Amino acid sequence: MSFMEGFSKKIPASRRVDLYGFLITLIKSGFDIQGATGEVAKTLEKQADQVILGKGELLSAAKIYRYIEQEQRQGRALHLSLAGRAPDAEVMMLMAGAEGDIINGLKAAQASAVSGVEMRKKIRKSLTYPFGILMVVVFAMNWLGNNLLPVMAKLKPVSQWAPAEQTLYWATTNVGTWFPGLIFAMITIALATHTINRLVVGSMRESIHGLPPLNVIRKITAATMLSTLSSLVRAGLPVLGALLAMRDATNSTYMRYYLDYAVNNMRSGVARQGPGKAIGSKLFSPWVMVKLDIYSRASGDSFAQTMSEIAGDATTEAMSSIESLSRWINIFLMIGAAVVIGFTIITMYGITSDMQSGLT
Repeated sequence: MSFMEGFSKKIPASRRVDLYGFLITLIKSGFDIQGATGEVAKTLEKQADQVILGKGELLSAAKIYRYIEQEQRQGRALHLSLAGRAPDAEVMMLMAGAEGDIINGLKAAQASAVSGVEMRKKIRKSLTYPFGILMVVVFAMNWLGNNLLPVMAKLKPVSQWAPAEQTLYWATTNVGTWFPGLIFAMITIALATHTINRLVVGSMRESIHGLPPLNVIRKITAATMLSTLSSLVRAGLPVLGALLAMRDATNSTYMRYYLDYAVNNMRSGVARQGPGKAIGSKLFSPWVMVKLDIYSRASGDSFAQTMSEIAGDATTEAMSSIESLSRWINIFLMIGAAVVIGFTIITMYGITSDMQSGLT
């Protein structure tokens, strides 16, 4: 029940992008957060009164702004109001903005939300195409099993088919038997991945974090950690303070492990060689590690600026890992489709050849 309540509180990424954008514009125009959210809510409600289609969506969006307006009226900071409703990274950026420059905090949160939208689009796009191919393959096998192969079995008994052809016959005529098992296996893999991501950290996790889809989670976590740290440092927090804020706010056990590692390194004096040396760990790729080491040898202000570039590299790596996983899934499914087609052609050729031999 608490999970469902938490899920229902989440503000969609597209609305968060709009929220931060509206607040940035209105605060620059002289509004405070309470006045800005009230102004947006009033505008949305006024527009909702003039339309029929989309009325519910406008009113739903207006409720978010009214909620924040009420929270502001009660003296609660924006990041506290959005805790549990927005990702931890964005909440931390808003917290840093509240302590420094709220505009910078909102811009950082908006950039994080946009990046999250793009990454989710990439993931959906990467998975939708392979799933479509899988459905086509399954449909084709089901059609062969219900139409073509039974006719061929009447021409030549299945017992006289080659072993591989018999396997194809069983697979195409028993789709209803093995396909639910395949779906169950995919769900099991997803649940196992979720469990590993929540519970397994340290050297045990690092020994398997190159395996898909854990490698994708690794790259996404690395990108999130660096982009959040970059935004917090540029908002005015010291590196150690930013790491501590992230560690206290994150719900990811996996990320918290590496944040603890970085905090311990900072406190033990490793940062004397540069903060990048303290932050670096096996969470990051070798190329990102090199940049963390080299760039952190410059001044603190310079490192704060270049941190966003390093975070961009990590994000690019995350996107590439998603594309690579999708590509391998596509190859696997295409091979499966080719095998089905190939066996079908071979089976048809074998049966027709036997029939021709019998007629001669």
